[in-house]
Amino acid sequence: MISFELESDTYWTMRQDATSLSQEATIAIASATRVPETTRRRVTCRRTVAAEIRDWFQDRARAYLDMEEDQQKAPGCQRAAEAIDALLK
Repeated sequence: MISFELESDTYWTMRQDATSLSQEATIAIASATRVPETTRRRVTCRRTVAAEIRDWFQDRARAYLDMEEDQQKAPGCQRAAEAIDALLK
């Protein structure tokens, strides 16, 4: 199991837009805990689920760049993907 933290805005973007995740990934995101003294959320899951979440963030970062109304979401998704990727190496 690994744990990673997501910025609050990025976490809520995923909760709102992540309809294509596996059931296990959806449960991991839904059960994320609030990090005390911050607005961040901590997700704990298996490495394969973390890889799935990383891939979702990578895909969304690219897609959001093409959507004028959602372009501000792209940097947070990219940061999340990079942070998870670093944990998986």
